[in-house]
Amino acid sequence: RASRDGLSWGGAAEPSAGLWARVLHRGPVAYSCVARVGEGLVAVLYEAGETRPDEQIRCCLVAHPAP
Repeated sequence: RASRDGLSWGGAAEPSAGLWARVLHRGPVAYSCVARVGEGLVAVLYEAGETRPDEQIRCCLVAHPAP
């Protein structure tokens, strides 16, 4: 999940409140980092795997709703 203010992490994803959610991997995951890379686009770098969260480091681009 992400929020516009970086503080609103509780509750369900609510686009009207500036929150959004997207499942990138359903297996075990660990550390992640998100960076805005363009208008309406963020890059997500994260550890993920099938049996352990440290099997791979992945990066994906995700469309982000407009503020």
